[in-house]
Amino acid sequence: MQPGTITAWCLELFARFPAKRGLASLALHASRLSLQVVSSILIARTLSRAEFGSYSFVISIVSIAAVAAQFGLDILLVRETAAANAMADGRAIGQIWRWAARTARPL
Repeated sequence: MQPGTITAWCLELFARFPAKRGLASLALHASRLSLQVVSSILIARTLSRAEFGSYSFVISIVSIAAVAAQFGLDILLVRETAAANAMADGRAIGQIWRWAARTARPL
């Protein structure tokens, strides 16, 4: 990770000011939503009505499939990694992440 990137800035903010984590998370979420709105407007203005309808349909199907495919894997991965980290078991962390990669790959 390069210094000066937004990710580096957020990690530094999280490390230095734990009370501001919520504010940083909110700012990242708002930035992501703003980018989605702007990109949707640009795509809508670029495509014809029929093309935009097809695009919207595909995006909705992919979004629904992503939720079904994820099916709580992210929450399980964070919980199990934290538990292995609390026990200082680096081997278990590696096994958890390899299992998650194998599980998510077919999806």
